Amino acid sequence: MRAEKFPGYQEPETFNIYQCAKCNTSFSIPRVDTTAVYNLIYSKGDKVPGYDRYWGYKNTVKTHPDPLKFLYDVEGMYWGVITALKGFVTDIQNTKILEVGCGMGYLTYSLIKAGYNVTGLDISHEAVEEANRSFGNHYICADIFEYAGQHENSYDLIIMSEVIEHVEAPVEFLKCTTQLLKSGGALIATTPNKTIYPDNIIWKTDLPPVHCWWLSEDSMKYIADKINCKVDFVDFSDYYLDKKQAVNVNLTVQSIPTHIFDKDGEVVVNMKLSFLDKMNYLFIGSKEILNGKYSFFDKLTYLIVSSKIFKKIKFYLSPNKLYRCGKRGVFICAVFKKL
Repeated sequence: MRAEKFPGYQEPETFNIYQCAKCNTSFSIPRVDTTAVYNLIYSKGDKVPGYDRYWGYKNTVKTHPDPLKFLYDVEGMYWGVITALKGFVTDIQNTKILEVGCGMGYLTYSLIKAGYNVTGLDISHEAVEEANRSFGNHYICADIFEYAGQHENSYDLIIMSEVIEHVEAPVEFLKCTTQLLKSGGALIATTPNKTIYPDNIIWKTDLPPVHCWWLSEDSMKYIADKINCKVDFVDFSDYYLDKKQAVNVNLTVQSIPTHIFDKDGEVVVNMKLSFLDKMNYLFIGSKEILNGKYSFFDKLTYLIVSSKIFKKIKFYLSPNKLYRCGKRGVFICAVFKKL
């Protein structure tokens, strides 16, 4: 056990954090019903730190002239997915793709606008209904275990962005999902990367039970072996060279995070964030920031902190405690190839 009574996503829940010495995977116990906390996230998502940017992405891709390029530029996990996709797909119209855990549907929609043959799948009725209302009838609501049994060998490629850290049993989930793949097909999966952090950091991802797992590259290799796949990792060097990003990983003490929701379901962390932290949660590239929603000072700060010059200065002047991301970064993007 790494920690007892670690704060959960909503007060007053706490969890024990464990770590597997063999595959460098951290996980939380006990497992609890997550229906209530996910309902809170979906109902208040535009105000929840970390999740608010997804609502921003959804709104932006509706009007952006090239929504896939927007996602490619805005965040590492989408850059990784799209880079892996380009390396695998040569015939975009005839390559059948399924996005598992499509959520609000904006990645599926962006791929469709770029000409890809994609369907989105999610277990949430609310998410699928909203995606179909927002982006058209490209989404289905289904449990992956039932769906896989009915559609074996149906897809050339599966995308799973920030999903496996949420599920009860990642190995079984991915094994089931690969049943959907044709021979020679591939599954692209992203997840927060535990590998870049030192061993003294117990948990540096969303609080349980929203994230049940904090996975490493060794975790993904272990899973690949269990599901009879070969796994490769996207090289993020080009992304981080362009973005000039640095991550604080050389921490000597694990800070104890704050619950996101109080016991009544109200967001409790927004007022505790610094101004720059709040700015970092704002989605890059959104016209909403510059169209009057924020004060002049907010707009000016946004333009400064999002500028390439500012990022370069911050990157090159970073103290040693900041890890300058390269091949390995904040997100893992793993490509599982079915054997």
